[in-house]
Amino acid sequence: MNGWWSASGFNEKRLLAPLYKFCLRNACEIRNRRASIAGSMDPSTEGDPMPHDYLPARIALVLNGLAMMIFYPLNMMVLERASWIWDYPNRNLAMEHMLVAVYVTMGAFLVWSARDPVKALPLIDFVIVSGAIHATAMAFDAAHMPGMSQHLAFRGDVVGTYLAPITLALTHPRRFYLFRWNSA
Repeated sequence: MNGWWSASGFNEKRLLAPLYKFCLRNACEIRNRRASIAGSMDPSTEGDPMPHDYLPARIALVLNGLAMMIFYPLNMMVLERASWIWDYPNRNLAMEHMLVAVYVTMGAFLVWSARDPVKALPLIDFVIVSGAIHATAMAFDAAHMPGMSQHLAFRGDVVGTYLAPITLALTHPRRFYLFRWNSA
């Protein structure tokens, strides 16, 4: 019998390819369905809109987001602190407005990502890496430009810019996930 089930006529690739694509496409939906079913059976999570998973990461995301939306514009545009204004050789208001816009937007997305930190891992990683690189470039410039050493002070913008990468790295939802080795 040369049919579908015979050894000579069975095409395993033709059968498994659509199933594999289906599983990849719907893996998140299936996982979410299982979690919601399991969650509804557990009396401790019933009616709790925000489970306490990743609570340190959620707190750090909200606090860093609010700080970016409030303190960065406050120090740079309203109070005009000397340790936050880069005026070498002269002040550039357009650059300051652009920086405030970028940081306020990033802060809003950090607050939004606190709802589910695991789904926002690329954003969290971006804020950690870009914040560390930005603060390091600012520290280098402040140390090498004449009259800019006040930016390195405790209340300066270099320390303020290092706060987000440090706190987000310490409370990362998948701490050390980049360095796990597979035992297989």
